[in-house]
Amino acid sequence: MCAGRSVGRLRGELTEFVGRRAELARVREALAGARLVTLTGPGGIGKTRLALQTAARTERAFADGVHLAELAGLRDPGLLVAEVARALGLSDRSARWAVASLADYLAARQVLLVLDGCEHLADACAVMADALLRGCPGLRIIATSRHVLGVAGEVTIAVPPMTVPAEGEAAGPQELLGYEAVRLFAGRGAAVLPGFAVEAGNSAAVAGVCRALDGIPLAVELAAVRLRSLSPGQILDRLGSRFQLLSGGGPAGQPHDRTLQAALEWSCELLCDAEQAMWRRVSVFSGSFDLDAAEAVCAVGRVSAGQVADLVDALVAKSILLRQGQGTARYRLLDTIREFGVAKLRGRGNERALRRRHLGWYAGLAARRPRGGPGGDPRLRGRGGVGGHPGHSGGSAPRVS
Repeated sequence: MCAGRSVGRLRGELTEFVGRRAELARVREALAGARLVTLTGPGGIGKTRLALQTAARTERAFADGVHLAELAGLRDPGLLVAEVARALGLSDRSARWAVASLADYLAARQVLLVLDGCEHLADACAVMADALLRGCPGLRIIATSRHVLGVAGEVTIAVPPMTVPAEGEAAGPQELLGYEAVRLFAGRGAAVLPGFAVEAGNSAAVAGVCRALDGIPLAVELAAVRLRSLSPGQILDRLGSRFQLLSGGGPAGQPHDRTLQAALEWSCELLCDAEQAMWRRVSVFSGSFDLDAAEAVCAVGRVSAGQVADLVDALVAKSILLRQGQGTARYRLLDTIREFGVAKLRGRGNERALRRRHLGWYAGLAARRPRGGPGGDPRLRGRGGVGGHPGHSGGSAPRVS
């Protein structure tokens, strides 16, 4: 039995790693104190690149090496342990490896194992990780997943979007390059259009593209590819149809990571029916909202008010909803994720019914607010409807599902 040092080692990267200094420091700090660190976030947010960069920068701390198990293409959970054995260089017997024998092999070794793309094998990954960590004191694991694994001692880090300039910010080209998404767009753009640079004539459009795409690295990269045939201003003007525009992914990688639409379809397929329904329903909130609003608007049909809290929690855990604030929790969808949900909602034919419930909830809040009182009810922040239309009136509402 021999552990080949090249098999399963970190792959070489073909493009520059941009930004993420704060996230790298946070993951390395977490890894120093925890033996399982799971990077979570929606598809295309950059979990894999962050995990690989962290692993590369901590490799010297592991006498027996750093190994990558790429799981995105694995569909049978029964083959998980064999795939990890192969990543460790144990391909001569990988088909016969069990968790116990893998634990025996790793028991006296100092290894960092990167499990990349765990979401569709979450239960199997959790069972394996728990067993290996209990039996192998020198093992550390970085996992990437669209939702948490739920293993004892797991530290989860939600990978945020890249930094983008604020709406209306007056910044010159050099100042804009201080934002990660702008720097990524510029770098990838120069690769497809030699000589491209962020300059005075295009800086506002470049900032607008990065902001409209929520700083999601995959989306920014796909937009930059369009510089082959479009100017930054033309790209920005066409982002109303972002899923069609950003469909020019390259042949590398898993199919669900090649286009923005495919990445979100994959996330959707990993949800149960009730969670998919909740994603569609919360898409009517154009801003942030609280649990009361979600219960009032989304609890209809086959989803009861008593289920809403659990469904909201599931969407947070699975990187669809973002939680905001340290006080009363508020939630929001990245615009790209919200637009995907809106498209799914329209496909069900019940958008108007939810818009009317949405309008009724916020109209009720506004009516209860004291006239002339200072400030405003924070719950009114999410009152805008999708596409700037808070609601529709007239006619009978179709059934919501």
